[in-house]
Amino acid sequence: MMVRKYFILLIFLIECSFMVFAKPVIRASITKSFKQRVVVAYPFTYGTEAKIKELDAIIRKDLKLSGLVSMISTQNKIDQLALKESVLETDYQAWQRFGPEFLVKVELGKKLGVLSVRYAIFNCYDKKMIVKKKMSIPKKRFRETVHSISDQILLKITGKKGLGSSRIAFVSDKRGMKTIYSSDIHGEGVIQLVFDKAMVISPDWGPDRESILYTSYRNVNPVIFIKYFNDNHFESVASYPGLNANGKINNRNEVVFTASKDGNPEVYKKNILTGKANRLTRRYGVDANACWSPDGEKIAFVSSGTGATHIFLMDRNGENSHRLTRGSSYNTAPSFSFDGRYLAFCTRIRGHLNLALYDFSTRSQMLSLSIA
Repeated sequence: MMVRKYFILLIFLIECSFMVFAKPVIRASITKSFKQRVVVAYPFTYGTEAKIKELDAIIRKDLKLSGLVSMISTQNKIDQLALKESVLETDYQAWQRFGPEFLVKVELGKKLGVLSVRYAIFNCYDKKMIVKKKMSIPKKRFRETVHSISDQILLKITGKKGLGSSRIAFVSDKRGMKTIYSSDIHGEGVIQLVFDKAMVISPDWGPDRESILYTSYRNVNPVIFIKYFNDNHFESVASYPGLNANGKINNRNEVVFTASKDGNPEVYKKNILTGKANRLTRRYGVDANACWSPDGEKIAFVSSGTGATHIFLMDRNGENSHRLTRGSSYNTAPSFSFDGRYLAFCTRIRGHLNLALYDFSTRSQMLSLSIA
């Protein structure tokens, strides 16, 4: 029992997972601004269907959460202007007074009991409609379909994919035992993903969300499993004596994780298909929280080997390891941006945790979010 308690304590000390509970209270302040965003006018959704407010709220929130657009703030005035027009018509001169680059109009209708969405995007500078599309919404996939519409709109006006169709994997003890759930980007549509009769933590999506990696305490010591959703099949990835934690998978079926099978907690890499495992770090202290770069060529990880907790970067084979973080003595939970340009991580400054970004192009660190 003492061994089990030791490993439970150790995994919580070296691991920083985002755990979502009911109605969390987080106070945050933005301390770093971003580049100029595309200015968008999005008037109320046309139509009279019962789902219209929900649809409008989903699209509006997806646009804002993307960080790619700036919404016209005079909502009442643009709503009044939209009343004078149909979804597919627009008075460019009237809209230009509000200064948007793009105008997005959405209409929700119903025919033979099936909901449908029609949307149009207008370029107010070039004075032309650039998109006109209509699609049906399956009743059981309402939120999922609307999220995909948001992503289509963002892709057309910014050239970048939005977050609407993303899913969040998180840990919650809402049913008494910590296990893994999933929700959409707004925290809605929550479903349970793992049903072990033991504590389960550390979720990590597999390629294309067809699987999920997690750490389970179903045995005496923590074991890393992977679950495949197509047939609900799961298998052990790392079940060595001692600690097995923090598994992260890339699109080559390779997993990096922390294990203490050789004594000290170190970072290892294992190919799921061949079963071959390699030790990547050989340092004093604890090496943990490893994660892959999008191209699978680099690995960021946390090490306490210098006496403080810092984030390091190394090649996929463990070579060329070097420290990235400076200043703060506590840095953890690294995560690459989807394009590999940045590394997000948590850092402690004057007793407060902050989210920060490391910019690989400038090799500099910038503070983006302060969490009280």
